[in-house]
Amino acid sequence: MLTDIVGFSERPTWDQQCCVDHLVDGLWKLDLMRGRRQDGSYYLNSTGDGFLLALPSQGPMDLPLGICDAVRELVGHCTGGSGTCGSFEIRVGIHLGRLLVEDQVQDGGFAVGTGLNWAARIGGLAGPSQVLVSEEFALHLLDHLGDVVFDLNLHPSHGDDPLEVGVKHGHPARLRILRDGSGVALNATTPPKLLLLQQVDDHLQRALRVVGATVEAVLHEVLADGSPEPLEPRHTL
Repeated sequence: MLTDIVGFSERPTWDQQCCVDHLVDGLWKLDLMRGRRQDGSYYLNSTGDGFLLALPSQGPMDLPLGICDAVRELVGHCTGGSGTCGSFEIRVGIHLGRLLVEDQVQDGGFAVGTGLNWAARIGGLAGPSQVLVSEEFALHLLDHLGDVVFDLNLHPSHGDDPLEVGVKHGHPARLRILRDGSGVALNATTPPKLLLLQQVDDHLQRALRVVGATVEAVLHEVLADGSPEPLEPRHTL
């Protein structure tokens, strides 16, 4: 789970620190983090206003639902604000993937891996007070708790296609939006960044189809004129 404070760079330095302190306070209050420091079952990284909460996939059967409950609590904690920094919003990305943690590098642990990369990209697509989860995490919740719990917690519902967009080296990310637990999305609006990437993908696919159709038409005309057939390529690039 990776969090990011919305509009962080636009705040004055003293306010940035207040927001970070309030976010960290909210992270430490989460049920998932209580009493887990000693057994090393979670790690916390800081990258300015970004924080990573990592938990092993081999946990209690209700762990995915526990994460959903915890992140909803965290979003509310931030929008509620504090006496010093007032209200602010965060965006969150949740992913189930590979992660390598070196807990001796710095306090709280230092993490690297494709799981972290994907969580960062997913979180970056979310809108204010919005939580995006990967389809890998969604299927984990479905396998453990069933489609009724799935539909109460994630949008689009089970059976409907997830949001899809290419975010890393052309590989598609399949995403769902976290609901409030009663079936209502925290922020059901498709985030602008995701919409923009989807539009870029659509334009690219259309352009490729046009190029393919043009090449096919030219080859057809060449062959119709009695010209020799094009040579088969010896290598596929």
